[in-house]
Amino acid sequence: MEIGLYDFYKYESLLKDESKFLKEVELQCAKSGVYKAVRILKLSGVVVNPFNNKRNEKVLKCSLEIIERFAKGPNEKLLIDKLRYDKKMIESVYERINRAREKKYEELLPNKKYERNTYLINLELILRSFNKWLNDVNKFKDVDQPKFPQSEIDNYEHIVETCSNVFKYFDYRKYDQKNIHRIFNEKSLKMANEHINLNWFWKEIDYFHDYWKYADLAIEVDDNRKLKVDFYDDEFDLITSVSDHRAKSLNTNQQMEIQNELNFNRFISEDSLYKNISREYLFSFFINPAKFYSESIPLSRWLEAYELLQEECKKKIKEHYLQLNMNNLLLIKKKSEWVNFFVKNDFTREESTIIIKQFTFHSQSTDFIDYPFIPFGDFLVVIPSLTEISIGGHAISSNFLNEKVQLQSRGHEFESSVIELLNSNGIKARKLVHKTNDTEYECDVAFQLDQDIYLVECKAHIQPFKLRQHASHLNKLEDDVKQLDRIADYYSQNLDLIKKQLSLSEDFSINNIYRVVLTTSMQGSNQRYGETFVVDNSSFRSMILRRRPSLKISNTHKIDEYHTEDFVCYQGSITSEKMIEYLGNPPQIHLTRKFFEKVEGQGSLAIVKKYKSQAPILEFSKDGRPSSRQLNFLKA
Repeated sequence: MEIGLYDFYKYESLLKDESKFLKEVELQCAKSGVYKAVRILKLSGVVVNPFNNKRNEKVLKCSLEIIERFAKGPNEKLLIDKLRYDKKMIESVYERINRAREKKYEELLPNKKYERNTYLINLELILRSFNKWLNDVNKFKDVDQPKFPQSEIDNYEHIVETCSNVFKYFDYRKYDQKNIHRIFNEKSLKMANEHINLNWFWKEIDYFHDYWKYADLAIEVDDNRKLKVDFYDDEFDLITSVSDHRAKSLNTNQQMEIQNELNFNRFISEDSLYKNISREYLFSFFINPAKFYSESIPLSRWLEAYELLQEECKKKIKEHYLQLNMNNLLLIKKKSEWVNFFVKNDFTREESTIIIKQFTFHSQSTDFIDYPFIPFGDFLVVIPSLTEISIGGHAISSNFLNEKVQLQSRGHEFESSVIELLNSNGIKARKLVHKTNDTEYECDVAFQLDQDIYLVECKAHIQPFKLRQHASHLNKLEDDVKQLDRIADYYSQNLDLIKKQLSLSEDFSINNIYRVVLTTSMQGSNQRYGETFVVDNSSFRSMILRRRPSLKISNTHKIDEYHTEDFVCYQGSITSEKMIEYLGNPPQIHLTRKFFEKVEGQGSLAIVKKYKSQAPILEFSKDGRPSSRQLNFLKA
C-alpha cells in the first residue's frame, strides 16, 4: 500500500495559514507531482463548499494556479479538469438540497425563531415511539417473534445518523436558541419532519463527498438527467466495508452470547447484562477500561459517566408529560448544574468539567450519540430516547477517535497477552529490549517459528466507524509501520541480540526476519507496507489457537457454529510457511470479502455503484441448521 495517502489532519491544519498551505502545495508539485498536490487539496477540505460561503475560494484559486504551472501532458491536465468538474457536481447537489429546504421553510415556517426547539421535541417523540415499539416486540420470548419492518428500521437508523447534521445547518443559519419552556402544538412540528425527509438526501451527498475526499469516485449525469455515482476506488471501498462488517459481526456475537445468558439465567438482570456490552466492546480491542486513561481519567470512569446519563434518561422517559415543550421531554441543565450532577455521583469537579467538555457537541462532531450534550443558549440538552439506548463503549470510542484522543495505557496488557498466547501454544516468544548510549530499541513481541524470526509491534487501536475515522486509522497504521521498521532494522543488523534474548543457541541459523504490525482494530484487507504485514489480533489469535473461521448462529437454546471453508494454514501444527501464508491473506478477510459484490442500486439521490454485502439471510430447516443451499453459498 502506498504511504502518505490519508494524512488529512496535516493538511487541514496547514490550511489555517494560507501561505504555509500554498508552500506545501508547491513543494509537493515539485517533489511528488500533480497527483499528490491534487490529493492534498481534496484531503484538506478546501475544494467543495457545501454551504456556498466564500471562505476558501482565494486559497483554492491560488493552489490551482500553482498546480497548473507544474502540469505536464494531457493526463495531468485531465486530473485538474476532473477536480473542477467534481467540485461543480457535488456543490450543485448540495445547492439543490438547500434550495428545497428553504422552499419548505417558507411554506411551513415563515417564523424560524423556534426551529431548534421544535426539531429537538419532534426528534425525541419519534425516537421514543420507535423504542416503545421495539420493546413491545422484545416481550415475545416464547412465541414466534414478529419481524421488524425493514423500512421502519432503515428510517430509524437514518434519523439517528443524520439528526446532528440538522443542528449544524441551524448553526450555519444562526437560528435562535431560547425559550425552553415555550409550548408547541403538533402543527408546529411539521417542519421538523421535513428536516428528516431532506436529510435522506443530505446524508447521501455527505457520504459521496467524504468518499471523494479520501478515495475517489466518478459523478455524472446520464441521458435521462439522473445522477450516477461510481465508487471506483475498489480497495478503499472494500477495506472500509469489510472492516465494518467484521467489527459488527464481533459485536453481534457478543450480544448473542449475552442474550443467551439473559434467556437462561433468571438470576441476572437485563440491565446488568446489557451494561456489560460497553465493557465487552472495549475488551474486544484489548482496551481494559481500568488500565487505559484519557486526561488522567480511567476509561472506566468515562463509561460510568455515560451510564449515569443513561440512567437519567430512563427516569426522564418515565415522566408523564401533558404539554409539548423542551423542558417536559428533554434533559436540560446549565453546564454548572451538569457539573454538580456528576460531583454528586462521586466525580471530582475537575473530572466533571473535562467529561462534559469532551461530550459536548460542536461543528466537527460526528453525532448526538458520541456527543450527547447539545448546546442550547445557556443550557446543555440531552435527547433521552437517543442516549438511553446507545452503547457507551461504542460512543466513547467513536468520540475519542474523532477528537484524536490518544489513550494512555498503564501496563502492557496487549503485548503481554500476545506473548502468553504464543508461549502457551509452544511458540517461543518474549519482548526484546536493548539500550545504546542514548537510544532504546524495544520490540513488543519477538517469536521464533522454524528457522525464522517474527518481530511484532502491538497497537491497541480503537475500531473506526466512519469514513473519516477509517482514513485516519490507515494513516496511523503507516506510522506504526515506520516505528516497527526502525526497530526491526536495528535487530536485523544485530542478530546476536535476538538469539540471546530468545534463548537461542549461538549457532542457530536465522533464515528470515518477518515484520508484523498487530492491531486490535479489524482489518479489511491483507495489507502490506513494503516488508511489513499488518493483521488484526482477532484473526491472529484464531491462527495460533487453530480455530478456523466460522459462522455463528443463535439457535433456540444454544449458539451453533458452522465452518465454511478449509484453509491449508489451519491444517496440522503451525509452521513458518503456514504463518506466512496466513499473514499474506488472512482467511477471515478472504471469507468476508466473498460476501461483497460491486452492485448498482438506486439511492435517495443517485444511482450508486459500489461494493455491498450479499450475505444470504439464513433460513433454518426443522433440525435448526441452515439449509444446504446457504452453506454451499458460504463455501463458494
